[in-house]
Amino acid sequence: MGQGRKIQLSFNVLNLFNQATATNYFQTENISGDALSFDEADFYAHKLNFQTLKAQQKLGTDPRFLMNNGYQTPIQARIGFKFLF
Repeated sequence: MGQGRKIQLSFNVLNLFNQATATNYFQTENISGDALSFDEADFYAHKLNFQTLKAQQKLGTDPRFLMNNGYQTPIQARIGFKFLF
């Protein structure tokens, strides 16, 4: 290509083996709209058992809790050409 001029080639592959690996999970434990009521002083004194409070107040657990909800993107490949001069 002449003096001091070059071509640079690049190839980049993401998720080469096309794995559906989970990257995130559903983090909200209570059903939307349910709020746990507790005494703030007991909270700071570490006197609360949240599972017991949840059972006493009859709050439901969201069925999606701790289930996967984000996955790797499908396989992607990029080819690049650069002219350097």
